[in-house]
Amino acid sequence: MNIANHKLPDIAKALSLTTSRIQQLVKNDILPKPVAGNYDLAGCIRAYEKYLQQQNSSKNNNNLHTQKLRLLKAQADKAELEVAILEGKYLAISEVELTWLNLLLAFRARMLGIPNNLARQIIALDNDFVAVSNLLEKEIHAALLELSNYSGEEDITKNSEHNSTATEINSELTYGYVFMAKQQKYRFKDGSKKF
Repeated sequence: MNIANHKLPDIAKALSLTTSRIQQLVKNDILPKPVAGNYDLAGCIRAYEKYLQQQNSSKNNNNLHTQKLRLLKAQADKAELEVAILEGKYLAISEVELTWLNLLLAFRARMLGIPNNLARQIIALDNDFVAVSNLLEKEIHAALLELSNYSGEEDITKNSEHNSTATEINSELTYGYVFMAKQQKYRFKDGSKKF
């Protein structure tokens, strides 16, 4: 059998393609055109192999370009975050946790102190339900007011003295803009997720 004497189904079978795909590749000048309805098998295989190599090279170049763009964007994001951290737009999660812990401990101590503070006054009220209720309500409201006025800034100041401000971000961006910088996690002060 002559190497240039193959019909369309033979070429499709050799290249593991459909006959319509072979016709499309011929139409796009990727495969050599048939002569009198006969195809050159070796020429078609070489042309298709070259086409696949070009496609693969194009995909690799495109993938490399995409990766470079992602790297540039990540570097720009990192630089913006470093500036935001230095400008004080973030708090270390450890500082926030310390503030909340101190707030809860102060509130717990205040609430646990209510019985000792009010025991004598309640006994003096001599089973007057309304007076006891008003006294307890007043003390609980005072504790809640103290809780609402708690700023925790002194806790952050103390903690900041022990932890230097991070100037280098060592981890990648994650959901909620939580970042790790020198083992400290950062988040927006106002709790927002947008940059």
